[in-house]
Amino acid sequence: MRKAAFWLTIALNAVALNWLIASRERLLTSPNSLVLRLKLVTQTDNWSQHGNPLWLQFEIVQQVSPTLSPIPPPGGWSKGVGPRPTLERRGRLVVTLDENHVARFVRVHAGEPLQPGEHLLRYRMRNSWMTVGAENYTFGDDYQGFRSAVQYAEFRLAPDGTTVLVGVCGPDFKLLEPRKP
Repeated sequence: MRKAAFWLTIALNAVALNWLIASRERLLTSPNSLVLRLKLVTQTDNWSQHGNPLWLQFEIVQQVSPTLSPIPPPGGWSKGVGPRPTLERRGRLVVTLDENHVARFVRVHAGEPLQPGEHLLRYRMRNSWMTVGAENYTFGDDYQGFRSAVQYAEFRLAPDGTTVLVGVCGPDFKLLEPRKP
């Protein structure tokens, strides 16, 4: 009986994982794109044995609330450091897109119908900061001026606000590929 339960659990996990992968693959082929302006791009410690990870911080987080910081202040959120964000742990933002598909914050979604031209963008509060989409982008070991050219991140957007990172873009909104020196 235990062996059957074990193998059933393994099979259900494999089905769920494959379903998730297939749904993200379908989303990558979607024509709905969304571009988020980056506030800050920092190179993280090289925790990866292969590639150089960048930590992406999005300007839209600051548009949601000027007091909401994408990273906690030194020492964390404590008394006297500043107000804590007052958003739900998970939710959706309502955004509009300009002619280059750059997202602009409109409001926090409260379940009301969307107006024409409005889209949903899922967010999640982790500890005391907001995440919208992927936070890291990893590229190959050899690059030349790649980090300084990154200004935007391009995503594919599902109707429910789910996103998949396609890549990072320069000021001309074209996807960047690291160049070897």
